[in-house]
Amino acid sequence: MRARGYAELTTTELPDELQFHVVSTMGVVDWLRFFAMRALPLILVYLFFSFLLGRRDRDVLILSGIYLASISSVLARWLYGNVTVLRVSSDMIVATGNLGKVFAKTLTVPTLEVESLRESGGGLYLERDSFWKESGWILPGLNREQGKTVIKTILTRFPEVWEEYDAQAQIPFGFRTGLRPLRLYPSEDEKPDAA
Repeated sequence: MRARGYAELTTTELPDELQFHVVSTMGVVDWLRFFAMRALPLILVYLFFSFLLGRRDRDVLILSGIYLASISSVLARWLYGNVTVLRVSSDMIVATGNLGKVFAKTLTVPTLEVESLRESGGGLYLERDSFWKESGWILPGLNREQGKTVIKTILTRFPEVWEEYDAQAQIPFGFRTGLRPLRLYPSEDEKPDAA
């Protein structure tokens, strides 16, 4: 096992769609960070309440249950493996494989429902245009350069559907570049005449 994780990205151009195939591998540092980021807040909450209310063994059991539930993505990784496939066409985005969720192996989103598609240090993130519809990672495990490559490839292949925008201007940290459908954001030049 390597110290740091990595992801292998393969791009396939099909007649009507692009297909991105990602095989991600977590390293020792990634596993330590994964468990520590979930355990540290629970330990701090436990210490706070143990000093406030006194030590109770029942609290340890409750916090242990919360911790086990919070590491459910380990279960998803075990169930679905370390492979994620993203298919992008002019009217649909379909992600299958390990999406980091226990109960979801496939995410299908029409292009009309996409608010934005952004790269981040953790992969490619899809945001839908309404709050009750599921948003989330569709290519987890990519580094920034791989995420930028995916964004540029989609933009090059489907320039009539997607436009690039600066996601950094909307979100002060984390996300860098992104795509959004042209249909949802008309140009400033196409304003209707006020007659």
